[in-house]
Amino acid sequence: MLRNFSLGQRIGLGFLLIGLLVLLSSGLGLLFTNSVTRTINATQTGLQQFDDLAHLERTWADIAAIVDRMLLSRQTGGAIQEDLQATLTDFNEQLAALSSQPSFNDNQARVETLQLLGGQLTELVNEITAVSRQGSWSRAQVIRHTEMSSLQRRFDENLAEYRTNIQGSVDVAVAESVEAQNFLRLIWIGTVLLAVVVGGAASYSVMRSITRPVDALIEQTRRVTQRDFQEFTPLTNQDEIGELSRAFAEMTTLLRESYGELEQRVADRTRALLTSAQVSRQLSTILNQNQLVTEVVTQINTAFHYYHTHIYLFDEAKENLVMVSGTGEAGRKMLDQGHKIEKGKGLVGRAAVTAVPVLVSDVTQEEDWLPNPLLPDTKSETAVPILVGEEVLGVLDVQHNVPSGLQQEDVDLLQSIANQLAIALRNAQLYAEADKRAQREALFRRINRKILSTTDMETALKVAIREVGQITGAAQTSVRLTVASDTPSAPQNGGFDE
Repeated sequence: MLRNFSLGQRIGLGFLLIGLLVLLSSGLGLLFTNSVTRTINATQTGLQQFDDLAHLERTWADIAAIVDRMLLSRQTGGAIQEDLQATLTDFNEQLAALSSQPSFNDNQARVETLQLLGGQLTELVNEITAVSRQGSWSRAQVIRHTEMSSLQRRFDENLAEYRTNIQGSVDVAVAESVEAQNFLRLIWIGTVLLAVVVGGAASYSVMRSITRPVDALIEQTRRVTQRDFQEFTPLTNQDEIGELSRAFAEMTTLLRESYGELEQRVADRTRALLTSAQVSRQLSTILNQNQLVTEVVTQINTAFHYYHTHIYLFDEAKENLVMVSGTGEAGRKMLDQGHKIEKGKGLVGRAAVTAVPVLVSDVTQEEDWLPNPLLPDTKSETAVPILVGEEVLGVLDVQHNVPSGLQQEDVDLLQSIANQLAIALRNAQLYAEADKRAQREALFRRINRKILSTTDMETALKVAIREVGQITGAAQTSVRLTVASDTPSAPQNGGFDE
């Protein structure tokens, strides 16, 4: 399920889980703190009430001491009376304050009892004071040691029970707090262990959900670096790694296609170089111009599968480019028609004038292009000049039926072949001229031998006339001789027909 989440969602989920665990731990810590605080408050409250009870008990004792001093000194007024009233007032205020403080369990009843006893104490003190003022000191002594002592015992018993209740309440609160703290401590320890386990499991799961596809992607990348472009299956993850995997799969497909195209181009280039070398070897062995141009267009078209290949050569006037060879049925028909292109017209004429190759990737966009009805499928064309030095002998024209099917590398290769063809054509021309000159010299030697083999002038003239007639193909041949006199002699006529 995690692999359907994005990396951001996984990291966010991990932080959310950690945050929840932190909140849980913090909550438990807060509960533990509250429990400790309640224990401290309960203890402080108990101590405060113990202190209040001790103060109250001391005030009761002070009242009893003042009454005893009054009975011993037999004085009811003055400073004793003021001290007694001040102490009683303080005692009553302490009782009132005691009732306003929070109490444990049934201590409120004890407070009411203590207040009741405090009221009775005030009444007894007032009664003792009144009796003393009447001079009944014995009666005052009896009230002090009987009723007031009895009231003090009851007061002390209630104080003792009050203290006992306070101590018990504090003990119970402390015990409950300790129990709660122990429970919270156990839960906190469990929470920490759970956080460690769950956090570790979640971290491991998130880590594996990231590293597993990354490892697979790295493995596939290593295969690509080793030129293993086999079909790449992208990961099914719906996260960023899945998107990266799919992008890598597309890149691998493009690399495979590019590598295949590169291998094909290398193969084509190798084949082109082999073809160029083969053409070069063949050109060096062919001295007949017609055979030469036919062999070149055939080799080029066969090796590179072009749509059509032509060779044009200048006529003697250097005004028109005459087609001397072409491939296919269209080439044969154009040769039969004596197809030629005026210098400067079309791509062929432009290449002949500028002596620079012309490349047109889309002939429909070229204004100078001359369409040929015999070649209706031409889509791209290049015309390469056949140069010997700075002299243009003709043009090698190649046409393709694929848009942009001809590239600069094709032009470079064709230019190389055209340069070799130019040399071969010049060699063929030189060879033809040398052969013609050799044949003429051989003929002259043969006629000379025949003339020299005659014994008289008349026979020699007849032999000369016959041989010249055979050479020229004339219907009649004659020789006119002149002599030293002013009257020319009659012509000697060979008189034969060819």
